[in-house]
Amino acid sequence: MRRLKLRRIVITVAIIASASAVLVSAGPIMNIQNNELSNELRSLAGLEKVSIRLYPLPSELVEAGVRSAQILGDLRNAIEQDAGLTIDKDEAEAQVVFKVMSTSHGGSRGVVGFVIFIGVRQDVIVDRLDGDPMRLQTMLHSKLAIVPERSVATRFTTEARIAAEEFATLVITAKRQKAAPINR
Repeated sequence: MRRLKLRRIVITVAIIASASAVLVSAGPIMNIQNNELSNELRSLAGLEKVSIRLYPLPSELVEAGVRSAQILGDLRNAIEQDAGLTIDKDEAEAQVVFKVMSTSHGGSRGVVGFVIFIGVRQDVIVDRLDGDPMRLQTMLHSKLAIVPERSVATRFTTEARIAAEEFATLVITAKRQKAAPINR
């Protein structure tokens, strides 16, 4: 019985990890050989004003007591206080997007898995096209966790705050590092 429960938990983790792998760029943040930032991280350099889009939280997290207001407050704090960006929906250079996928596998009662995505969407011009800017995702940070159902609200809120702080660290890294030209 215990072995079957563990197997179901592993399957749930595999499903969530697979879903996040499809959505997340697997490229490194920094090219160690050349000490260059990846394009994904370079896209954060020079950002000053952003807006925030918080997608609705999955119902199982809301039912467990996770509050959108708390998540938004922690994200705003990381963006403004830690990363030093201004939140301004009217004059934003980019949009920070917060989205969550979660699952509680029917056979693995007692655990909830979730993936937190924090992305940046901004205007990009593709040289080979007509030159009109397109709003595209240029950076994506993700965090995967599987937690006991009884503590999902507390654990999710903590993991969301940590993901926001990690995002702020990426912004700080991009600001500090000179955006070196990429050798193609």
